[in-house]
Amino acid sequence: MARETPGGAFVPHSTCIRRFHSCTGDQDKVDCVQDFSAGKFPLISCTMALGLGQNWKRVRMVVHMGRGDPANISQMIGRCGRDGRQGLALMFVEKNRRNGKNSVDQFTQGAFQNDQDRMDALAITPVCLRIAYSIDNLLGYVPLWEDDPAYIQEKEREIKQSMLKCRCSNCAAAQVPTLMNNLIFANKENFDDIINNNFQTAEVRDISVKYPAKRTSLRKRKMLDNERPALEVFKAQLIADLHEDYNSQFEAGGPLCDEDIFGEEEANVIVSYMHHIHTPNDIRGIIGGQCYEGQLTWLFNQITKFKISLEGDTVCGRAAPKRLKLSLPLVQTPSKKGAPKSTEEVEVITAIGSDTFQKGSTKNQVRGIKERTKATNKERAGS
Repeated sequence: MARETPGGAFVPHSTCIRRFHSCTGDQDKVDCVQDFSAGKFPLISCTMALGLGQNWKRVRMVVHMGRGDPANISQMIGRCGRDGRQGLALMFVEKNRRNGKNSVDQFTQGAFQNDQDRMDALAITPVCLRIAYSIDNLLGYVPLWEDDPAYIQEKEREIKQSMLKCRCSNCAAAQVPTLMNNLIFANKENFDDIINNNFQTAEVRDISVKYPAKRTSLRKRKMLDNERPALEVFKAQLIADLHEDYNSQFEAGGPLCDEDIFGEEEANVIVSYMHHIHTPNDIRGIIGGQCYEGQLTWLFNQITKFKISLEGDTVCGRAAPKRLKLSLPLVQTPSKKGAPKSTEEVEVITAIGSDTFQKGSTKNQVRGIKERTKATNKERAGS
């Protein structure tokens, strides 16, 4: 997608980026290493399977994502700048670590740090990151205070050894925004100018359109006690009917039975998130996909019928309420302004089909619906 080429992720010998993981085939690993060394492509997506122990002089930048431990991360970001030129390492960390430590105040100076503490400390420490990595490698903890004796000692050692001035995001914080904004223009020719903050351009590239849309988390629908019986009936009927639909399309004895395709768990999440279902594709995200052709469409049709049976378009020719509460056996219909509301007695059940409430329905039609639904209930009870 970086080159506006949908489907490019499925090209194994891409000239943009390739992957190297522990599960990558042996020959693919060899080809990946050889082609990268030969300059046939510029980017590799890899794990520690390739991130440790390599001595490639061609690597100028390493981008690290995810948690681990500082020792391994130090090794991985150390793959860049091994040709004597300056390298750039980017580390993505969470803004807020759930169940983690998100401020220096949550740490105690001199206390033991486990792996999780060290990663949390690395994300928030205000001290020089180069020294922080060095102390973690030597002493097994990430410093958080500049008056730490080990931090002071390591800082003095770097000065005595005439090491280059550190330009990490803590030591050169003012340069970071410019660097990040210019990385979009980076290539082999201007990379040194960019990391040295000497790059200038009048071109503006807005890549905000490429940002993934922020997904809103779905909230479960609160199930009222008086609604629960009808919803339980719907769940049971949905499972039974889908099993019947599946068995009618596939012969018995296959590797998957109807219970493997759809069961109590899927029915529960459909009921919990039913108010978010407006298209068949919405069901895909809720139950995790489609197991056979037409399953989502079939489920969507059943859910739609159930919703209509509860809501309806009109009752007795007048607008129905947005939702019929199962706790009430009455459907209130609005009358003229200022006049009291009238009610018509209607039994609310889940067996009513999509044609229950039609425009222009009369009282006799509603009465007929009641009689038919009572008969249906008796037949079901008898069976």
